[in-house]
Order: sequence, then structure tokens, then C-alpha cells
Amino acid sequence: MPEGPPKVLQVMMTERITDGTTVRNVSSLAYGKHPDFPTAGDDGRVTNATVGSTQKLRVIMDELLIGNYLEQISCRDGSYQSVPEGTTPDDVARCSVAQDVLAQTCLAAEHPVCLGPDGPIGVLDDNEDGAADDTRFIDGAVKLMCSPDGGGSINVPLNLDNTYWQPSGNQQVPATGGFAAVGPAIVIAPQNGLPTSSQCQIVFDPSVVDKDHIRPCASSDDGTYEEYLPRDCDPGNTDILVFGTEELRFAGSNPPDMAPNVALTSAGSSDFRILVQFNTAVEHAADLSVDVASFFTLLEGTTERTDLTAAVAANNFANVTITVPGGFTAGTDYSLTIEEGAADLFGVPLPASGVTTITWTTVP
Repeated sequence: MPEGPPKVLQVMMTERITDGTTVRNVSSLAYGKHPDFPTAGDDGRVTNATVGSTQKLRVIMDELLIGNYLEQISCRDGSYQSVPEGTTPDDVARCSVAQDVLAQTCLAAEHPVCLGPDGPIGVLDDNEDGAADDTRFIDGAVKLMCSPDGGGSINVPLNLDNTYWQPSGNQQVPATGGFAAVGPAIVIAPQNGLPTSSQCQIVFDPSVVDKDHIRPCASSDDGTYEEYLPRDCDPGNTDILVFGTEELRFAGSNPPDMAPNVALTSAGSSDFRILVQFNTAVEHAADLSVDVASFFTLLEGTTERTDLTAAVAANNFANVTITVPGGFTAGTDYSLTIEEGAADLFGVPLPASGVTTITWTTVP
């Protein structure tokens, strides 16, 4: 077990990079080094992290943290509760028994778990193995704090079901899983992606500690892997765990740009529905509607259509459907501009350089 405070060794995430004319998403180190990391030339910094809902961050530690302060267990009433430090598997098993003997057995445990105001609720244990069927990450145990260019700080919501603590592993890269299985690690999954055009930092709650109740930290990672690995850091200081995110951008459409002979209406409808895809979830109202005037300008020839409505897809906030009442006019040139008023889910706007116009022509 390493001496000193628990230390972050690497942070891995997906970055969008441009190599000549080729743009691709790659796994990159946002902090730290590793001799077996697969990306040649990785500089250990991320300035263009992908912002979509598939982004996950892997924060790799040099030692175990106390899992009680990272995850909660599932209880029978659908809630999740923290497990007191010092709780044993036998304590959990005592609170996993049948309902008719639960009160007597659970309260006899040294550290009873899943308690309510009226007594034991019981651990959710449908498979009757004496352990909780599910766990969930504790909200706020680890935070992603992001500051858009010229904006204030945003506490990015996490998907607590897909964010988790992996206590297994070491710095040896396993044959199965590769670097994505190196541990111990906290895997962080944003709920709806990351804010665009932002600088973000990984922050641990003061409750998160190792077995000696020392807070995690990150040292300077200058020099070689062998040089920074034993370097000490100040407990709780993660100022160096920062990364930048990509801009909001147009990612595709239907009709596509320069499409000829576009139908006048969508199949089975008297209207036409234009699909516009962004690289991340975009700003919308509670009813999923999008502010058309801020996001889009549609020209029919040289005349602007002002009767449009738009909404994000319920299962993908990065996809916007624009409804054109009555459809298009035959044999007409159309242009759709994605404007600077478009914004991501956090209110960060499309940069001027991202304004995009697509065109198409309808059938004669």
C-alpha cells in the first residue's frame, strides 16, 4: 500500500482530435502518464473532450478508497442508503432476511443498514445471497465542475447508475479490458454530457478518503512516469485535474446538405420534418420544445419561413426535429442556417465559427 495520501495516477477520457483532414475520437490521458498507454504521442492533456452522452471519465487511483463514502446499497422500498464504516457482510446479511424476522435480526447487527423512521426497511436481496442486489454512486462524492468561456461554474449532473467505484486492479494492464480495466478507479458518467467550450475540473467531496481517512489528491505529473509516480501531493488538492471540452457543433441533418429532389412532405404526413443533429444535448423547454427563432433560420427561396416548430427527441436531446407545416414547395431551393443562438443543455452557445448553412432542392 503506498504511503502518504491517496493519489490520482491517471485520468482517461475520450477526446476529439484532428489529424490532417481526419477527425476522430480517441481515448486520451487528461492527466498522468503510463508506459503502456496505447495512443502514440499522447501528451497527457485533453483540450477537446467529447461532450456527448457516451463520454466517460476513468479516474485511476494508486490505492483503495473507502467504498462506503462512494456508493450506497439498494433497500426494499426503492431507496439507496449509505453503509456505515465498519459494517461487515454479516451485518448486511442480517438486514437481508425475510420480512417477518427482519426487525429482530437486523437490529441485532452491530451496524444495521437500510433503516427507516419506523425501523428496518430491509436490504433489497431478491436473489437471497445475503448481499444487496444493487449499488448506486453517492451524489456529490465526486464532482465535475465546469466553467464555460466567460461564464460561471457548472456542477455537471452525473448518471449515478452508470458512475461507479471499481476497487480492483493495479497499474498492470490486463489482457482482458486493456487500459479501460486498469484500477482501482472511479468511472464518471455525465447524465447528459458535458458543457461545451468549457474548462472542467474533477473535485472530490471531503468525505471521500482512504483507510487512514486522508483525502485524495493529484501531484504535478511533469517528467517521466517513473518520476511523477512517487511524487507527493496535498490532501484534497486536485487543481491539476483539469481538461477542456469541444465546442457545440452541427453534426448532421436530414435532408443532408446539397440534397436534390427532396420530397415535399414526410412519409405519412402533410408536413415535412427536418432532422438536425448536434454533438450533444441542446437547450429545450420542459415540453421538449426548442426556441426556433434562436436556433434556426429556414429560407424558402429568399423568403423566411416563420411558422416552424421544433423539439428535441425524448430519448436523445442532441436530435432536433423541425416541423414545416404543409411541407415544402415544389422545385424550390431551401437553406437552413444553424444560428449562434443555438445552445447546449447548459446554455453555452454555438460559437460564431460553428454557424452552418445547409441547402437542398425539392422535387419539381
